[in-house]
Amino acid sequence: AGDDDSAGDDDDQQSCLVPEDMVVHLALDGDATDSSGNAHDGVSSGITGTADRNGTSNGAILFDGNATVTIADNPALDGFTTYSVCSWLQPTFDSGVDTHVVWSKELQGGNSPATDSYVATIATGASSLTAGVAGGTVTTDSGAFVTLTPGPLSENVWAHLCLVYDGSAQKLFVNGSLEATTAASGTVNDSPADITFGSCVATDSTCDNRGYLGALDDWRLFNRGLSDAEVSCLAAQ
Repeated sequence: AGDDDSAGDDDDQQSCLVPEDMVVHLALDGDATDSSGNAHDGVSSGITGTADRNGTSNGAILFDGNATVTIADNPALDGFTTYSVCSWLQPTFDSGVDTHVVWSKELQGGNSPATDSYVATIATGASSLTAGVAGGTVTTDSGAFVTLTPGPLSENVWAHLCLVYDGSAQKLFVNGSLEATTAASGTVNDSPADITFGSCVATDSTCDNRGYLGALDDWRLFNRGLSDAEVSCLAAQ
């Protein structure tokens, strides 16, 4: 669950929240209501509430591979020159599938410049369920840029994942630490796709059983690149 954006005693911690820059904030306290004030509420199907990283009942939502949350497309959700998207997640690994889509704004997959904006994935080797590879893709008018970080995720352990695109690079942070950087450029595509959580959107067999398995909490979308210090601050909450 996300903290109240207006509450808190630590000025340094609160400075990283920057409420006026959040395009979407899904606290995910058992539902998909947007608390940013911008009314980008999600529509959920098949989700259940679960304990968050602090043990609060119904403080997060659980995906079983079929459950989904969808935020309807809106011009405010992409077309950025820079952006950041961050969330807490507690993944469950599947020995039969190597990659699961956590969230995406894409129509058919494949990093299409015409239809995709941004994606977050978790990959696991079929023979090893001890660590997951976090990945993110930002698709701009200059191409698709993929960033992967080697195995900082553990099964059933909460972790904070943040993808930051600052106009020259895409950075991937896990638990507030910078794990990988990929040179990138251009403006994030203005995709007609909805933002989807928990499912892979392609209609062919490439998406079979690739829906996210695990819990998700406190998802935030910003229309600017967060600083390293701000990402660390979010991860410390």
